[in-house]
Amino acid sequence: MQRETLEKLYSVAGKRVLITGGSGGIGFMLAGAFVAAGARVYITGRKADSLETARARLAPQGEIFTIASDLATSDGVATVVKAIAEREPKLHVLIN
Repeated sequence: MQRETLEKLYSVAGKRVLITGGSGGIGFMLAGAFVAAGARVYITGRKADSLETARARLAPQGEIFTIASDLATSDGVATVVKAIAEREPKLHVLIN
């Protein structure tokens, strides 16, 4: 396949991505890759300060937002769902 066709088929530019645990480790690396590829990325985690540090590191590359929440609880899940629903019509990618 030609590069142009591959880029069109597999592009994440303009897509909305949610990554749980996105402030460190593999989640942070994936967030960086999606941001660099042009996606609008949301990262979640329990620690707001860690999320903000991650956001600050990745923000120069593109759109990244944080949602502090503990997804081990029903309230935490509801917080993330509400935050995404208020900002986006849909998600294209979920990594958790």
